[in-house]
Amino acid sequence: MYLNLYKLFKRDDPQENKNKTLLEDFNTESFVGLLKGNEDLKTAFLYNFLKLSNDEYTINTQISKNISNKHQDYPDCRIDIVLEGKNNIVFIECKVNSPEGYKQLERYQVALETHYPNKTKTLLYITKNYAPKNILNYNFKQYRWYEIADFLIHHTTRNYYINEYILFLKEQKMTQDTKLLLENINALKVLQKTVEIGLTYIENSKQDFENIFGKTKGNSNQNWGEIKRANRFCNLTENILKGDGYSEILYSIEFETVELSTHLYIDKSHSLYKQFLALEYPKELSLIERDTGASLYIKDQLDSYLDKDDSITLIKEWYKKSFDLFKNYLDKSNISMLN
Repeated sequence: MYLNLYKLFKRDDPQENKNKTLLEDFNTESFVGLLKGNEDLKTAFLYNFLKLSNDEYTINTQISKNISNKHQDYPDCRIDIVLEGKNNIVFIECKVNSPEGYKQLERYQVALETHYPNKTKTLLYITKNYAPKNILNYNFKQYRWYEIADFLIHHTTRNYYINEYILFLKEQKMTQDTKLLLENINALKVLQKTVEIGLTYIENSKQDFENIFGKTKGNSNQNWGEIKRANRFCNLTENILKGDGYSEILYSIEFETVELSTHLYIDKSHSLYKQFLALEYPKELSLIERDTGASLYIKDQLDSYLDKDDSITLIKEWYKKSFDLFKNYLDKSNISMLN
């Protein structure tokens, strides 16, 4: 949902800075909207994550404050998020792809002193990338968006809007900690072998897949793009269903969940979408609906094949059984191009 909304409002503007500002404003409003709409989430964020003092906070965004009497260069400043309580005031500046504006945090400090002389003041700075600042007062703290994503993931995974916002953060590459750890170094050492093994498992089932569903899309370099786009290795055949609109059948190794997967996807705009949802499907398959469409899928944990000498054979057999399961389903459904 958030991805689609952002794409809708994003301007194809040659002035890149305008799109950076749009992204930051859109992200700020989306995040604050979640907090305003979920009291439990708001409480957890204020007191468990930010560890603010207890108070009755209101949350507002894009608040302008005049500081002309103290700062002649920039007489006004606009604060991304303002948390105001009876005894406390919190300013939050949110950055994604742009650096700090001209003396921006300095102007925030002036605004805090000018407009809230009798309140306990806190200044927070949230960025996508590592951008250390040396501010010793105003209870100053810095956070990264990946930390907020981790907070959201651990707070709840059952809320549709939170999950959609996390997907938006992932798309904008705001969920990744860029700190280099020993585990990252160790992963790099075995990266090539791991990639070769994964591609071998995928290619080993390609002929079985094409024998049933037809020629796969792409070339030998496709999976490098899939790693970046969807965090997986896969092969797929497009437009597997009758009617107008996009559909695909795909088998993959999913990196994030470490699973083998085979799924049939149909776009929400497809002419047979409602018919697809109404069809009965085998108990071995699961159906999930999203904003963009629906998927029928089967999965298996990759670690169940750990340390088995015949793992390549067993994985090939699992994929083949999943292909046969979908073939039988499609034959009975009478919506497949295979019929």
